[in-house]
Amino acid sequence: MLQTTATVVHLTTDLWTAKSRHGYLGVTATWLTSNFEFKEVLLMCNHLPFPHTGDAICEELCKVIQDWRLQNSVFTVATDNGSNMVRGIKLLSNNYTRVVRQPCVAHTLQLSVQEGLKQCKDIRRRVKNLQAFFRFPKHAEQLRQAQKELSLQISMDDSSDGEVHINPLDVSADVQTRWNSTYYAWKRILELYNAVRYVSNTLITDTSRALQKEGEKLERLCLTLDEKQLVSIYVY
Repeated sequence: MLQTTATVVHLTTDLWTAKSRHGYLGVTATWLTSNFEFKEVLLMCNHLPFPHTGDAICEELCKVIQDWRLQNSVFTVATDNGSNMVRGIKLLSNNYTRVVRQPCVAHTLQLSVQEGLKQCKDIRRRVKNLQAFFRFPKHAEQLRQAQKELSLQISMDDSSDGEVHINPLDVSADVQTRWNSTYYAWKRILELYNAVRYVSNTLITDTSRALQKEGEKLERLCLTLDEKQLVSIYVY
């Protein structure tokens, strides 16, 4: 299909790390046919051993271009703004002079968001600490249980009949290079605000001194009402 329908081809590549801590490099190709039909295919998603240098990325992309016979058709490559990606495409353009790098718009926007969040470092640090606190399995389970008990209380206050079924939420972690991840992470903190306070109060009033200490720590991490209102302005 590439040989018969593609005149010029745009590549997109991304390097990511799986939960197994293995790095993978993915490459997709997109193009328009002579009938203006949009095509998109995955050309590779292969394990890329460390170190993930620009030279290694360039070598893999050269293999893809040669294997798929794209030497005369590839003209742009979209990547994030990582220094290794920037160098990789710069090296690639030495072999294929027509190739230029297209910075990822979503990643560029996310970097802008990260820059803007430097103006509210205290709240950002508080949110990250809350994320870290509830990343532990014990605390994550406490948070889920709190949501169930709060939901049950609401249903009893509303005098509703029948058993209440909810899908408890976990905190979301934001990723520096993933567009919208910070927005979704902060939004989730707001959604879980009452449940987080519930966990804090439950731990503080427990008879176990060890649990009381955990509750005191969580209380210090909780957003104040003023901070919650400020985060709501950012999010909504």
